[in-house]
Amino acid sequence: LSNASRAVVAALALFGAALLWTPSSASAQTSLATGPVDINQGRSRADLDPNEPEAVVQEIDRLITRQPDIMSSPGLNREIDRWQALSAAYPTSRAAAEHLARLAELRADHTGDLAARRASAEYWLQAGEIALAHGAVRYTDKISQALVAIRDVARLDEFFTRCLEVTGRGDPSGLYLPLLDYAAGLAAFGRPEARTYFRRAYDLHVNEEGLNKYVIYLLDHRDPAAALEIIESLSDNERRMNVVILSLWRRALEQLGHDTGPADAALAEMKRRFRGAQGGVFIGPPGR
Repeated sequence: LSNASRAVVAALALFGAALLWTPSSASAQTSLATGPVDINQGRSRADLDPNEPEAVVQEIDRLITRQPDIMSSPGLNREIDRWQALSAAYPTSRAAAEHLARLAELRADHTGDLAARRASAEYWLQAGEIALAHGAVRYTDKISQALVAIRDVARLDEFFTRCLEVTGRGDPSGLYLPLLDYAAGLAAFGRPEARTYFRRAYDLHVNEEGLNKYVIYLLDHRDPAAALEIIESLSDNERRMNVVILSLWRRALEQLGHDTGPADAALAEMKRRFRGAQGGVFIGPPGR
């Protein structure tokens, strides 16, 4: 996508999130510090911090009726100025820092300007630091992506070291997202330690994301034997219900010069099941 296209998509997502946000719904959300809740929606949201200023809550609530113009550059700049002032007035407000970070990211996507991207990274780090001060780990995907974009590996290491320290004190599954997003950042910088962090995330067996990303990493780094060992350790049903793994299975076999027939057959079966689902009936794996 072009910068302009990405900006439009981000703006729609940001506006949609504002329309759905209410103080009561935010207070009912679950903290990532106790482990990931809904990976399919990107990242789970945390409870409003106990010290969240009422002025910030009211300002977010007013977004529904105010409907700011963030699709134009002048309107977006005005909204950023507004939230910069609010965040400066309430420097411990995570809600204000997060909203400012999203707006700044939108401007960076729209302009492609490095200074705008650096500002976006700073605001995401600010939001992440406020969360850490309350013992929660948040925005790890955004912070990893932002620091990769501005090529700041030192701050990537610094932030994620602290994240892993905080999450290591609670539910082990809380380590999953920080491990995965740190690994992705390290991989983008070509750091070999990425493999260790991908493996640690995979070993937690939270969901398919850790499995898929670890296998992709192994194949991208020319270790198809290790990738194939993981894929073939899965049960037949686990493989056949994961379309990403089926494609990676074929890729691993091909890199090793092995017969791709088993993977080809599984992929053909997956396509058959999808055709059945399109007709209104999902056809499960054999034996079910």
